[in-house]
Amino acid sequence: MDIQLFTLYVGSVKRVVALVIDGRNPVLEFFKDHEASNPNQLAQLRARYESVADASHFRNIEVFKPLGDGLFEFRTRRGLRLYAFHDEGHVIIATSEAAASYLRFPATVILHGVDTARYRPAGDRDAELKDSGLPGRYAIGCFGRVRAQKGTDVFVEAICRLLPRYPDFVAVIIGAVTPDQRGFAEALKERVRTAGLSERVRFLGELPIDDVPPWYRRVLIYAFTSRNEGFGLTLLEAMASGAAVVAARAGAAETAVSDGITGVLVPPGDVDALERALEPLMRVPERAAAMGERGRERVVTEFSADAEADLIVGVYHDVLGRP
Repeated sequence: MDIQLFTLYVGSVKRVVALVIDGRNPVLEFFKDHEASNPNQLAQLRARYESVADASHFRNIEVFKPLGDGLFEFRTRRGLRLYAFHDEGHVIIATSEAAASYLRFPATVILHGVDTARYRPAGDRDAELKDSGLPGRYAIGCFGRVRAQKGTDVFVEAICRLLPRYPDFVAVIIGAVTPDQRGFAEALKERVRTAGLSERVRFLGELPIDDVPPWYRRVLIYAFTSRNEGFGLTLLEAMASGAAVVAARAGAAETAVSDGITGVLVPPGDVDALERALEPLMRVPERAAAMGERGRERVVTEFSADAEADLIVGVYHDVLGRP
């Protein structure tokens, strides 16, 4: 068994990566390590892996390739590409000031961008929602893994209070439920059943990535409810799609959202605040539509994927000493 340690920045949070090669399948495991590697970590990892009988929960690696200058590429069977290096002499790019604050070393902050052609407003939102088969004239969405960290429970509680007062609205929850979160998800569904809203609050589970953009186009309002977040890309995807956003102050929300103009900001984990922020937009859907238009304009101007790529290329040019 061969174990190698690398330094990796995923979502701009520093982690130690253990690459384990047992003669059959290389696997990765990530360890949060904001303070630097523990000198005894290699021995600890070796002991840990020698005692693990089932490594099926690890990500299988399809490609492990040195790129030079201490940099390596890992590519998983699901197509995820990760880049790691042995030393700490490289430039670090963080995706938000909040994420950069976790690092021991200076970082260049470059905010994420989204493909504004892929994530775009509906030509006819009413028709798209009708085609989905859901009841109601308007939809509110909350997308992301179903778990407390994403604040799905905050959304469900707020929407159970609001939907009885606004019969034209339905709610859509999209995101994976991992095995350890099944109890959490079932409790949310039971809350919805108890409220008599099972037909109007739909849990769609994890969808193929190409099926998600149409759902952004169907929702009039999007709730970003994370309690903590490295960035929160669904926020930009919803804004680019023309949805009015109500966003918890997590990740890059305070940077991406101009409070009261391109969205509404609320404290994380606060059901009452989320309810108060959603209610005026539900009461006057035209207000939500106008806010969504302003949000789209901001993303196109400041948070496109092209803009992000240009900034990253600029960092590469600086590192390589090219104009």
